[in-house]
Amino acid sequence: MNLIDMVLIKLLFLFHCIRNADGVYGNPLTKYVQHYEGLSYDTDALHTKHQRAKRALSHEDKFVHLDFQAHGRYFNLRMKRDTTLFSQDFKVEMSGEEMHYDTSHIYTGELFGEQGSLSHGSIVDGKFEGFIQTRQGTFYVEPTERYLKDRDVPYHSIIYHEKDIVYPHKYGPEGGCADRSVFERMKKYQASAVEEPAKETNEVVVEEEPSDGPVLLRKRRAAQVEKNTCQLFIQTDHLFFKYYGTREAVIAQISSHVKAIDSIYQTTDFQGIRNISFMINTTSDERDKSNPFRFANIGVEKFLELNSEQNHDDYCLAYVFTDRDFDDGVLGLAWVGAAAGSSGGICEKSKLYSDGKKKSLNTGIITVQNYASHVPPKSPTSPSPTRSATTSALRTTRGRSAPRGSPKART
Repeated sequence: MNLIDMVLIKLLFLFHCIRNADGVYGNPLTKYVQHYEGLSYDTDALHTKHQRAKRALSHEDKFVHLDFQAHGRYFNLRMKRDTTLFSQDFKVEMSGEEMHYDTSHIYTGELFGEQGSLSHGSIVDGKFEGFIQTRQGTFYVEPTERYLKDRDVPYHSIIYHEKDIVYPHKYGPEGGCADRSVFERMKKYQASAVEEPAKETNEVVVEEEPSDGPVLLRKRRAAQVEKNTCQLFIQTDHLFFKYYGTREAVIAQISSHVKAIDSIYQTTDFQGIRNISFMINTTSDERDKSNPFRFANIGVEKFLELNSEQNHDDYCLAYVFTDRDFDDGVLGLAWVGAAAGSSGGICEKSKLYSDGKKKSLNTGIITVQNYASHVPPKSPTSPSPTRSATTSALRTTRGRSAPRGSPKART
């Protein structure tokens, strides 16, 4: 063996060690993420910056700066607390108890000096988690322990690019959606509404949820209160909470999901109404017997029905996030606007239907699990399966959609 051969062998060995030990070139994270890099920076310093920004009075001091190297480029994030997604009276409901919640760990910003960029995420315990939209595509940052629990690695976070996210199952219009019979049953049900006399809605009332759910006291808000705002009601079941572990992480996941969709609709025209943004009003994690989603083996249709049986008249859309592996790889199911004469879709009010039940068909469900694996996010402009159900419903206007409108399920 000559000297050149020995050098080549050593280089190959070194390359193999790097790609498998440090989370760099060609290192798969899961079956969905083909390549990631490890990310490490001073978490104590970032935590201090977050605490300072939280207490800041001056405009400039409210910004948090984070810079690091990854994927062959330099990231210089300039972020500020995001107050656009949450209503002023934002509450978290835990096991039937409502509490005010501090959302100061949610940030939105940009890459300094890169016009058109967007960063959004959370800072918890000095670690940033979220997405960064750049001219070269979108990067995602997540905590290492979510994927590498049993590995001792020299970095606390991972970062990967949207181009390295590959879904082995087929999605989109040509992909395998739920069985066609599901769509047909939903369309038939949408057309079976029994019209009731209109009622005055601008008063304080006690809304009686189904007997296995909580009784909520809230003021019904007329649509005129915030003409350019679509109010979202987001619930998370106990399995979603169990996967992410903390309230901070749960709220961060929901805010990132909504922020990504919001970036699409900021310039969308809904019957002359522009700049629609989305606000999370209430997040519910019900981990007791009042939880209608407490049972482990609930099919996707039944799961959507349980959500629809609650009164969601106060909201444009009401979604439940879960961590369940539904049959046939279904990731989301939602009612969306159909032809005239049918119910369902954005801002649709609850109605009585042919089965004698009153339901809200402005509802949908989303799971983050698919074939026993966690499903990573993806750019809002790309066909992300976990966001498809939401964006499909949001493409409707007052319960009436584009011609393709029908119940959507991505599998």
